[in-house]
Amino acid sequence: MVSPQRRAVSARTVALVTLLGVAATTFPVTVLSASLPEVAADLNTSDTAIAWVITAPLLAVAVLTPMAGKLGDLYGHRRMYLVGFAAAGVLHLLTALSPNVGTLVVLRTLASAAASPTGPAALAILLKVFPGNRRNQAMGWWGATVAASPAIGVVVGGPLVDWFGWQLLFVIQGLIALVAVGLAWQVLPLTGERRPVRFDVAGAVTLGIGVGAILLGVNRGPAWGWASTGVVVALVSGPVFLGLFSLIERRAVEPLLPREILRRPLVLLLFGSQTVNQAAYMGGFVVAPFLLSRVFGYGITATSLIMVGRPIAFSLGAWWSGRISHRLPAARTAAESIAVVAVALFATGLGAQLEMVAVLIVAMTITGLGMGFGRPVVMTAVSRTVVDRDLGVASGTYQMVVTLGSAIGISTLTTLIGDSEAPSRFFGVFALAAAVAVVAAVGTHVAMRGTVDAPAPVGAEAH
Repeated sequence: MVSPQRRAVSARTVALVTLLGVAATTFPVTVLSASLPEVAADLNTSDTAIAWVITAPLLAVAVLTPMAGKLGDLYGHRRMYLVGFAAAGVLHLLTALSPNVGTLVVLRTLASAAASPTGPAALAILLKVFPGNRRNQAMGWWGATVAASPAIGVVVGGPLVDWFGWQLLFVIQGLIALVAVGLAWQVLPLTGERRPVRFDVAGAVTLGIGVGAILLGVNRGPAWGWASTGVVVALVSGPVFLGLFSLIERRAVEPLLPREILRRPLVLLLFGSQTVNQAAYMGGFVVAPFLLSRVFGYGITATSLIMVGRPIAFSLGAWWSGRISHRLPAARTAAESIAVVAVALFATGLGAQLEMVAVLIVAMTITGLGMGFGRPVVMTAVSRTVVDRDLGVASGTYQMVVTLGSAIGISTLTTLIGDSEAPSRFFGVFALAAAVAVVAAVGTHVAMRGTVDAPAPVGAEAH
């Protein structure tokens, strides 16, 4: 077989193959969430137990992704992509055979853990083969794929689940992953050589426990009670372990996270503002079905059709951003995109208060468009905060904070909604999400003005 270093493969071909794997990871998310009641009935289990089908893999990915990104930086992103998707593909197929909820949760979590290197590896490969201003274009394709594949999953996967059962989702996911591995073996380039440094085990352990504890506490707070022992221990121990992580990283010869992230306050502000931004966006996204059901009385099919416009708009916004955003001022573009999200979230709450579904549809679509347009700009900015050899761990860290923001936003806003059917309650929650997005817009603008417009880190390759 021809070695991948000797093959003349275009950057667009590399992107197409890489994004096929990304689609395999993200397409079943929405339809699987909607199918959980059917899965619970089929496996004769409770709603509380079946929720771990979503929660446990989310925790695994959030905890492992930055570590997996570092492994890619050290041992090669192509290798991590191939190994991760090969293992995940097999585990997805086995998941379809799950006889009970315990097996389903374990196999889904193992599959997500196996796939955790693939996200940062795919991003690092794209950022490497699309240098300079072309990175916005690559990140636009990435954002479009991440948003469009769950929407396709709803349109295509929904009927298939109705006809053949939920198991088919995992069969399709596994087959797509294995096809992606076969294609990737032929076309993905080597993005670096093995570096003679040791992996920061102590940093990885403390970061993993710290982030995992916070995610567990935030995610389980509404279900277990915020004053329950498990939630309190998780929320207290998480910051403690993150403090230990900070101390370890200051002394590490080769820290888990790049020093450019750890030592530059504006870079930390950029990551923090994206955590807040994602909390507002995903919190509003998950509250929307409750709004459509309780206030307007819509069923699952109508709710899905109304909401599918949002990820489609996100996909179009990301694609559009990839084409033109490199000609726009980055800090202003990112901040104004988030500001559009804030206005659209407030308009969603106003639609609830006025009980006008047309306002909701337009507002949710604009929310997706604004978020989609800004995401590639921010991801390109993240890539510029580090030297190219650390692209994997920087991408993994970004995905970790986005996951953390999602968990915080979903848990907080759903807790505030409770069992209420009052339009005024939904208006208040969406107004709060809008205010949070405004904070994110300001933080993003300040951070990106000091990072994107500043000189590239010493040692970075010329773009």
